[in-house]
Amino acid sequence: MNNIKAINYTGFNYQCIGEEQTKENLRIMKKLTACNTVIIVLGALQEDSKSVYIDYQHAIMPKDSDLIDFIRYARKLELKVFLKPVIDCQDGSSRTGIQFFKASTAQENLWNQWYESYQKFILHYAKIAEKTRCEMFYIGSCLTKLMDRPDAWNDLIKQVRSCYQGKVTYEAEAYQEQKVPFWKELDAIATNGSFAKQDFQKELERIEKLALSCKKPLYLTECGCMSTIGASADPGRWQLEGKISLQEQVEYLEEVFIQCNRKSCVKGIGIWCWNNRRQSRNTAVKDKRYYIYGKPVCEFIFDEWSSESEIKQAI
Repeated sequence: MNNIKAINYTGFNYQCIGEEQTKENLRIMKKLTACNTVIIVLGALQEDSKSVYIDYQHAIMPKDSDLIDFIRYARKLELKVFLKPVIDCQDGSSRTGIQFFKASTAQENLWNQWYESYQKFILHYAKIAEKTRCEMFYIGSCLTKLMDRPDAWNDLIKQVRSCYQGKVTYEAEAYQEQKVPFWKELDAIATNGSFAKQDFQKELERIEKLALSCKKPLYLTECGCMSTIGASADPGRWQLEGKISLQEQVEYLEEVFIQCNRKSCVKGIGIWCWNNRRQSRNTAVKDKRYYIYGKPVCEFIFDEWSSESEIKQAI
């Protein structure tokens, strides 16, 4: 898949995904960004980084029937669909901290319990991805400290492929891409791409070498920063304090597009993010978070992506 222009559709308020308002929100997202792909982010919960139970049926997850209906509506809009199930810790800690040491039998038992729960979670949504013919499915995202268990990941990939026929990938944490031991078993290399603006060219060249060595296409699937002064220097820092700067987002994505457009191995960019419960424009311009609706960055994305389409049509 080439020329993927994706927006991450998120918001962690999914009980409303079956409402017509949510479908209208998706239509507006496509219209205002000129995207051709939606990345649907599904946030399962576990209590903290040491919990072994993953809850993907909690109150604010979508019903399967509503999710399927939503994906089918995306199809009517002629959007490709990437399905990305992720884990969020209820105590506010990052999923990158989830870890089970191999030093003791007790820890191995905890790992086995967690892995069994994770398998059920991932395979549940892999089957939905197959039923709705999603173009791409993620087997995980940013589980950095679990990369020391390649056999388990290889087994999970085989299980996913047994029930899903589309493309399969994993989303690595920025700067940690080379620690993923199972890239060659996947169809694409994906990174959240949260590189500091000043490092972006250097880091993209680094992961370009990885993609070329694995002979895989490369996708940067969570590009963006907060609308806060200094956010472009640490785009993954979602608790950043500071004054609002709508231009910060624009300047960061300018660098992302410039550098990615120079690399033939980059087959797509995913922007973070579009909120399921869209704000009013008056509220949006006062918002310091990642959301793009109603901000100058949304117009910038549209100009970039719509002009690309016009150029290709002219050719």
